[in-house]
Amino acid sequence: MKWWGWGDENQSFDSERRPYFLQYIKETLSISNFEEVKPVEFSSIEIPASIIHDELLSKIESIFSKQRVEICDHSRILHAYGKSYRDLFRARKGEFKTLPDVIVYPKKSHEILALVDLAKSENIEIIPFGGGSNIVGSVEFLGLRERVKITVDMKLFNQLIDIDKTSMQATFGAGILGPELEKRLDFYSMTLGHFPDSFQFSTLGGWVATRSAGMQSDRYGKIEDMVIGLKIITSNGELTIRNLPRSSNGIDLKHLFIGSEGIFGIITEITVKIHPKPMEKKIIGFFFPEFSAGIEAILSARRQGLTPSFYRLSDNEKTKMSMAFKEIPGPFQTLKSQAVKKYLSQIKRFNSDELCLLLVCFEGDKKSVKEQVILAKNIFSSFNAFDVGEGASKSFEQTKYDFPYVRDYVMNYDCVADVSETVCSWSQVQSLYNKVVEEVKNLESLWERKILISCHISHTYHSGASLYFTWGAQAKKGDNLELYESLKSKTEEIFVSHGGSVSHHHGVGYEHKKWLEEEIGSQGIQILKNFKSSVDLRAIFNSGKIF
Repeated sequence: MKWWGWGDENQSFDSERRPYFLQYIKETLSISNFEEVKPVEFSSIEIPASIIHDELLSKIESIFSKQRVEICDHSRILHAYGKSYRDLFRARKGEFKTLPDVIVYPKKSHEILALVDLAKSENIEIIPFGGGSNIVGSVEFLGLRERVKITVDMKLFNQLIDIDKTSMQATFGAGILGPELEKRLDFYSMTLGHFPDSFQFSTLGGWVATRSAGMQSDRYGKIEDMVIGLKIITSNGELTIRNLPRSSNGIDLKHLFIGSEGIFGIITEITVKIHPKPMEKKIIGFFFPEFSAGIEAILSARRQGLTPSFYRLSDNEKTKMSMAFKEIPGPFQTLKSQAVKKYLSQIKRFNSDELCLLLVCFEGDKKSVKEQVILAKNIFSSFNAFDVGEGASKSFEQTKYDFPYVRDYVMNYDCVADVSETVCSWSQVQSLYNKVVEEVKNLESLWERKILISCHISHTYHSGASLYFTWGAQAKKGDNLELYESLKSKTEEIFVSHGGSVSHHHGVGYEHKKWLEEEIGSQGIQILKNFKSSVDLRAIFNSGKIF
């Protein structure tokens, strides 16, 4: 991955293929001129020296071998931050005040156990590292400078350890990346069904540690619904939570570690539910006259038993953003688009400033998918929706992992951009959405500039849904981080004060921790602290996160 941005070093947002996007940003944020801001050269970064002494380094190398111990500047920089706007802004400016002193790459559990024993006798702090895609600060060292800081990169824990097709379960090393995991399962015509936006650069262990959700969680569940068994190394040794489909064995220990972000120990092995690879997959799109109509339509569809892999409803601003993300259309596509716009405005009487796009994905055998598609069209037509067929879905499938690259692109033009997501009950979805949009737009007068705020419903459940907000504005006179913190804080404050969660699938880290007590209470925080003390008395693991 890039040390200064998202994803592969050889991939970036292609503005020539998608020329409408820059114009959309200019118009939405009222930007008349851009002054390009590039990341600093790596060679110009002042990198704090590692504080590890030779004797301790020799002990670490005796555990892992020299080939799997790194203290070079590039590796330390690469493991310093995650990928939030705050992380990338500091990286692009070359601001690295606290770095890991050493990066180690274990292959076996006994190596991690030996490192933990060493950490208990030395002044060491440990943070586990998966793909490094975290956006809430979970992989950054916050502790005292005099502690030796060791990042444990789990990339070599990437094996398919066992697969049981009869029981529909598989066991993997925690460091396996999303594409490799699906490739291993594809050999057996199986899938996990977990596809977060970070899929290409995140690991199974990272998904579990942050209580992740994938794009198709409506069908397959969030990651906590998939985990059957775990192995975790704490400061007290290795803990094995057996692979049982269900039990009544008191407190479910799995859920003390799912979402723990490495503060209790290091997850090394995970057993998950798997599913037969679907024979058919179809994504269809619908335009709704406004966001509220789309919400009501989804609720009605769920009540009538429509069970797709996902419902993805974009508000008007997110719909505009998605349309601006398209490539240059051919002559036939242009004519078709013009005809649709004319029909929507003149016949359906849709207002283009309220128009919303819903994408619905169906999976299964051909017969069941066909039946579900027919049911969907019947339900949504009763809400005055316009059926756009599979055209919009092709663009979604081609670009679904590309949006994170857009942030690097707009940061080149000194724009602040990031996301905030929450989950709430169905009865609160519309009011919470309205409140966030209203309050964020009210910040425009304070900051004296245009602010973009958009939203889509990313996941739906029996009792509620996740609202996923994307926001941004252009920085002025170096106020990037102040602006970022203002937008981030405003969304989070509204979430917790109006019935939403602090986070739905990105975790807590340090970005969200100041709002957690409002959600779980002071007694909840104390319970977490007490458990932390019981499994990590010397605070070896990832200090300063969650609470």
